[in-house]
Amino acid sequence: MVRGHMTTDIKGPAVIHCSAGVGRTGTYITVDYLIQCVRDMALDEEVDIFAWVLQMRNYRTNMVQAMNQYSFLHDVLKVLVEKKEHLMQENEDDGLLYMNQTYENKAFDESEDLYENTKLSDQLSTEL
Repeated sequence: MVRGHMTTDIKGPAVIHCSAGVGRTGTYITVDYLIQCVRDMALDEEVDIFAWVLQMRNYRTNMVQAMNQYSFLHDVLKVLVEKKEHLMQENEDDGLLYMNQTYENKAFDESEDLYENTKLSDQLSTEL
């Protein structure tokens, strides 16, 4: 939802901060990272949550500090992967890797519909 509000006119990164700026902040940042990983990577690629948390801790100590936060991240990754698998299976069942979507282009006659091919990864971006 936050990424949906970020536009090209916003300069710089989003500022994420809880009371201490470590536990919940690190968890939130890692969820955002996992969403991007699952969206952009193949399902057979490895996502190493522990390595990511260690990398974040190089910049701020105690990022993701509680066991329940760390467990939550694994649960999130599992749900994201299952959702991507489901979406890919739906597209495979339909035989669609590309979908044609109508859009308007003012350079052409407005009564003429133009179509744009959208990849499965584009669909996953909106679904995840």
